[in-house]
Amino acid sequence: MYDPNNHTVSLPVELFEASGTVGHPVNISVGDGVIVILREKLTAIEAIKVFAYLADLGDSIFNSVLKRCGKCLDCEDGCSYDGESRGFIDIPPSMRKLYGISENAKIRATLDEENQRVLLTKDGPTPDLRDVPEIIYNLVRCYGVCLTDLDTLIQSQIPVYDGEDCSDDEEEDNEDE
Repeated sequence: MYDPNNHTVSLPVELFEASGTVGHPVNISVGDGVIVILREKLTAIEAIKVFAYLADLGDSIFNSVLKRCGKCLDCEDGCSYDGESRGFIDIPPSMRKLYGISENAKIRATLDEENQRVLLTKDGPTPDLRDVPEIIYNLVRCYGVCLTDLDTLIQSQIPVYDGEDCSDDEEEDNEDE
């Protein structure tokens, strides 16, 4: 498939035949971690079928993340990730400039109970809940996912999707109960 000598990728013609793209001009869309090849022109029903396929794939990928997080248990002190700041402190631009903190640097606040202080530390480039797009963040909250678990999972950077369809896993889990 990938030829490191020529920096090219070869795909079997059967994939294109199965997708109905053979003999049609295609558009290639590239996103973070994904490449989508679509026919350049789609009828309404073809567009709907493509959307349904992508929605099903997205649901499978989304479920592979969600099944690794617990349910929100409404923490006694309230969810530290709730609200607009997502549990993180926003440092005003004037303070960032004063202390030499770049605009996109991530800052984490921790409580030093012994000295009764809040300590601000610069986070590394590791992704966290702040990197989740707003629409997905709101969706996860609607699903009742524990945001602490999700943030920990994001920071761990362990693979959670292996190409397998995860939609059946949930049904199997429910059958065991």
